[in-house]
Amino acid sequence: MIREDYFENPAGERFHFRENIPDNPKAAIIAVHGLAEHFGRYIHIEEFFASRGFSFHIMENRGHGKSVGRRIHIDRYDQFVEDLNVFRELVAARLNGIPLLGLSHSNGSLILARYALKHGDGLKGVVLSGIPISFGSKVNPIKFKAGMFLAGIVPKLTLPNTDLDPQTLCHDKKVVEDYIADPMVYKVISVGFAKQFFWAMGDLLARAPEFKIPALFQHGGDDRACSPASAREFFEKISSSDKEFILYEGLYHEIYNEPQKLEILETAANWMEKRIS
Repeated sequence: MIREDYFENPAGERFHFRENIPDNPKAAIIAVHGLAEHFGRYIHIEEFFASRGFSFHIMENRGHGKSVGRRIHIDRYDQFVEDLNVFRELVAARLNGIPLLGLSHSNGSLILARYALKHGDGLKGVVLSGIPISFGSKVNPIKFKAGMFLAGIVPKLTLPNTDLDPQTLCHDKKVVEDYIADPMVYKVISVGFAKQFFWAMGDLLARAPEFKIPALFQHGGDDRACSPASAREFFEKISSSDKEFILYEGLYHEIYNEPQKLEILETAANWMEKRIS
């Protein structure tokens, strides 16, 4: 069964979601998408996992897609975490106690990792793709200071997101062309979001020892958006006794869109199956 619908949180805010539930699923995957995108970019991933017997559930984050909120803005970063918990409870209540796992990409991995700090109990494991602990390239210090200053005055001010070069997302040119042309992929970011994003990355690294659930890290070795070295630093500091870090040499940020994507997704699926057996 495949469906797209909306759910409401206790405050009455509406979130757009999609799910693919095969007959007698072995486990449920709650997926979290990246910055400025929507669940339409994850349908090939959904189809892959559904073919392996997993149900796949993904919501569009606050300020993204057709969900509530000002576009690419957040007042508090952990609003994402709170929204995800409402969605997780909705999914869990309908699936009769089957195992739950998480899968995420980029900003979604930052959300899911922070979620694991507070709500990790009950999750069999998480797969974190391209997690941002710091950016892949050095941030201009003048631009950073100006942005943080503006965030304190006009946090909802949006500016073009010029730090991300779509050509370095993946090596599949069609994916890049579609990304650029997609009206649901927003090319702006609020200065308030940027401030919260920097805070969330730094706070997660500082709290790494609190992270204890099983985790698979998958990261492109030539990721220009999110530093592989910083992701590994976080990996080394977490307290999980069951953890694995895989670096894919030469691959860009969106490893699930690279030409090698099926092999990479197969690795994630095999890892998940071992955690629910």
